[in-house]
Amino acid sequence: MSYRAAFVAIFGGAAFLFYFCLRAGMSWGIVLGYFAFYFLLSVGIARLRAELGPPAHEMAGEMNSTALLTLFLGTQGIGLQNLTIMSLFYWFSGRGYRTHPMPGMLEGMRLGRGIDNKGSLRGTGYAMLFAVFVGTVASFWAALHLQYGAGVNRMTDHNWGQFGSVAGAAALPRPPDYNGQLGVLAGALAALGMLYMRSQFVWWPFHPAGYAIALTFGGEYYWSCILIAWGFKSLILRYGGIKMYRQIAPFMFGVILGEYSIGAFWSLLSVFVNSGAVINIKTYDFAPG
Repeated sequence: MSYRAAFVAIFGGAAFLFYFCLRAGMSWGIVLGYFAFYFLLSVGIARLRAELGPPAHEMAGEMNSTALLTLFLGTQGIGLQNLTIMSLFYWFSGRGYRTHPMPGMLEGMRLGRGIDNKGSLRGTGYAMLFAVFVGTVASFWAALHLQYGAGVNRMTDHNWGQFGSVAGAAALPRPPDYNGQLGVLAGALAALGMLYMRSQFVWWPFHPAGYAIALTFGGEYYWSCILIAWGFKSLILRYGGIKMYRQIAPFMFGVILGEYSIGAFWSLLSVFVNSGAVINIKTYDFAPG
């Protein structure tokens, strides 16, 4: 896709979102603020994944557009009409961004290029569009099936909590949180300070991305894996140089693929052994949370 086509697609998608929200009853200023925060967080998460490469990118709990707007404007400044519509957007702005599509798509585009950078990005893009279509239809079907067939739907459970928050805002409006705003400013200064130090001093050990993902469950689940991988990478670069690093990279990709293949097997097995079973048979939890 050319840069011009990409710009037209971005502009068209943004225009549709803006029009949709206005028709739903949101005010234009809140729409701009909501999606400004959303895309700012989205790009930050994608860069975090690309630059640091953590296996999880879950952000601080409830750090979404609604929370940030409430922090700066209060529920009275946002208004119940806007809060009601934003509660319906929780499925994509969400609690922790663990299922955000942008980092996964970015990694898919990089893998599509291959190690020799000769792969087809156009073919990868078409495959992703097909996956988005199939995944969207399958997700809606699964949600309806669980809700009406089994009486369980985690997606609906989360949204019920959002409706409760709107009801709470109607009963007890909240003013802007000035202490929270100072916290946001302090966090931003800390991240910018670490970014500056990394650009000036090779020995600086702290990364702003680590500061972001260390605040919630993502880092808790995978910190030991990251530490082991860092240790192997450091030894290879120190004693084998960049040549050995490039030679061993395909083997490491194979290790990752093998691990996820086994994890997918356990997840698939749990579906079959628990299908219609009276007693729940526990299987290995490959990715907790």
